[in-house]
Amino acid sequence: MTQLQMEVASDGTVEIPPEVYISMGWRAGDKLTVQVAHGEVKIFSQTQAIAQAQDWVRGFVPEGRSLADELIAERKQEQLGE
Repeated sequence: MTQLQMEVASDGTVEIPPEVYISMGWRAGDKLTVQVAHGEVKIFSQTQAIAQAQDWVRGFVPEGRSLADELIAERKQEQLGE
């Protein structure tokens, strides 16, 4: 865990030090999401948000089951039925 001291500027901005955004894999132009809850701030990229969502969904899908393969098979069945 990395812990750094940062200062809020007079205009309300906080600068994220390079060692933080480099370690997170963020680059100039990346879109970040800021989540505020229970007195805490979380900042994450779209890539990280997608990975978190995929991990969450995997918790509902049994091992060895491919939802993508099932969807493709359903679409093929629909095409054959048309």
